[in-house]
Parts: sequence; structure tokens; C-alpha cells
Amino acid sequence: MPEQTHAWAKQRYAKTLRDRFTVSLASYTSEKEAAAAVSKLKSAAAACTSSFRIANKKAHYSNPYKGVKTKAAPQQGDQALAYDLRAVADDGSHREFPLLHLYVRVRNVVATFVRVGTDQPEDNRIPPDLVTAQVNKLHAP
Repeated sequence: MPEQTHAWAKQRYAKTLRDRFTVSLASYTSEKEAAAAVSKLKSAAAACTSSFRIANKKAHYSNPYKGVKTKAAPQQGDQALAYDLRAVADDGSHREFPLLHLYVRVRNVVATFVRVGTDQPEDNRIPPDLVTAQVNKLHAP
């Protein structure tokens, strides 16, 4: 999320060894700022269709990403965006796998769900009940 967030929190979840996902919350000072952040992400995801590398010298991951594929987002919150970032395994196998991203905005808070996918299709989803539970908490007074 952009640097203008007012507050930020992150939690990792793992029920089994195959479960590797995180939920992050970013709070903005206004709904307008939060909506702009999600809109910028949506534009960037739509424009990023070819391979690229992260320009971060501290990153341990050096293989290229294979682009972004936007997906249908759940009809939750005030705004939602979903996409897969295609990555290449850095274990020498050069397998491709998805990094699933889902963003849901509720008022001035953006919930970010990220899951490391595998070559097993059943692993390549973010649990809908987790998303619903988090969105319901954000809707609470």
C-alpha cells in the first residue's frame, strides 16, 4: 500500500503446510485516499502484463515475475480488486506459480489478502470465509 497510510497491521495464517497467506489492513485518513489507493492498484495491475523484476537489492528473489492477470473480485466492501502475480520458482525448477492478491476497501480501510499459490489448483484461492469475516469486522461500528 502507498506510504500515506495512517496505520497498518499484518497477520500470517497457516492451517496446513500448504497454507501460506497473509492479511494486512491499511487505514487511510479519508475514504477518498483509500479509494484512490485501490484505483491506482487497479490501473497498475491492468498495465502490468509482461515480465518484470523487482528493483530491490535487498530482495532475495531474483527470478522474473511473468506479469499480472486480473481476476473477478468478490462483491464485498465499497471497492474490490483481485489479481494473480505469476512468479517463477527460485529453486532451480523454474516452475511458475501464482501469488494471489485480493484488496477490499471498506470506508477508509483497505484489507489486503495475499496467498502463495502452488501447482495444485485447489490451493490457488483465498478462503472466501476469511474475506467475509474480515469485511464484516470492518463494517462493524
